[in-house]
Amino acid sequence: RSTQGYSSAASDVYKRQQSAVFEYVPESYGDTDWESTDAEADMEYLAEIPEVKRQLQRGMYLYSGDGMEEIDGEVCNVFQLRSDNGDFSVTEFFYAVSPSRSVYRMDYLTGDWELVE
Repeated sequence: RSTQGYSSAASDVYKRQQSAVFEYVPESYGDTDWESTDAEADMEYLAEIPEVKRQLQRGMYLYSGDGMEEIDGEVCNVFQLRSDNGDFSVTEFFYAVSPSRSVYRMDYLTGDWELVE
């Protein structure tokens, strides 16, 4: 889902600026008994994927905490690739890692998961 937000700065210039903020909310699966997966190991694996590694070398960082989502029949850990300008951080991409080591990136326009590796 997306939300519109306005700057809280006092000047009229900032009050007129609008920015779209896209927020991904993982689907809730209630009491589903999923096996626990190792998010730290998945994050380390994700950091070695070439497209992610390039972004990390440019100063972006990975954030975990989005929980899990079922993709192609597997329960995947979901991660954010974020940029940070010092005042705030922005989620640029969502990635998911499956137990079989498939890596997915979310298409920000459709919300669909696309296989990366």
